[in-house]
Amino acid sequence: MLRFLVKAKMFRSWCLTGFFLLSGSLSLIDSVSAVQKDSACHAGAEQTVHRLYQNDVISDFWDKSLQQQELLFEIGLYQDLLQVKAENDRINALGYALIDVDIFSGTQMGTSGIHLLQCQMEDQDQIKVQLSVLVGSGHRQEQLPVTVFLQRDQQRWRITDIASYEDASVEGGYSYRLTDILEDWLIYADTEDSFRERPRSGMKKTPE
Repeated sequence: MLRFLVKAKMFRSWCLTGFFLLSGSLSLIDSVSAVQKDSACHAGAEQTVHRLYQNDVISDFWDKSLQQQELLFEIGLYQDLLQVKAENDRINALGYALIDVDIFSGTQMGTSGIHLLQCQMEDQDQIKVQLSVLVGSGHRQEQLPVTVFLQRDQQRWRITDIASYEDASVEGGYSYRLTDILEDWLIYADTEDSFRERPRSGMKKTPE
């Protein structure tokens, strides 16, 4: 639990300050149709990543897209996503929010598409896709490196994790991993009995 509290505090601080975001101006890209791609990408893996980062999926992920995109995710990861959604819905009914991070980039700034896509085969059944995603909105969009991990399930490539803020000094090599934040959210939802009186980061009061 101590590891989680320290990690959560550091992670959310980084997200809010945008310290790790790449600087510099860029042209706004509203669709993944403009993606630059590496020819080494396996077609099935590339299609999976493209589908996940489509604007229609990102913009309404928790309320609609999650139920429609089951085949994009490894079974265990998909079950965790469903469980987090159920807990968030329950807590929302009490006036609080559990989900406080954009899962597609690990920021609180929102993700609006892919700018660059490159692939690295780990073995014949595992692939790591390096993305440069656009975060923020309007004229404040910037690029952020994101890594999507996929595994072949029979003839289909499924997402097993999403990571950002690469850091060799932390466990797992990234300060943000989707699998870690889902676990953290479920820990909060399961163990924070007094959140009504004393909200904590990860269990925030929703705006009135």
